[in-house]
Amino acid sequence: MKKMILTVSLLSMFVLTPPVLAVDEHHPEEPAAAATAQVDQGKIEASVEQMQELRQKIEMEKDPAKRKDLMRQQRMMMLNGMMMQQEALMK
Repeated sequence: MKKMILTVSLLSMFVLTPPVLAVDEHHPEEPAAAATAQVDQGKIEASVEQMQELRQKIEMEKDPAKRKDLMRQQRMMMLNGMMMQQEALMK
């Protein structure tokens, strides 16, 4: 009896519930956004490579003053990267 009530309830729910379809007016396609994302991806990859190279230089540098300057450059690159990310989110 419980199975029959459950089955009838589920079937009536599927039969009586109208299908909900997305309206294209509310969801326009944005091909320009996809192209922008690819360009941003190239910038990000280049930035990551530069950061890795700079990190290697910092690790190999013996002079504390030069190491400090390289670390300052690294901080600036990180800030630029965060600004790029924020700009991408604002689009």
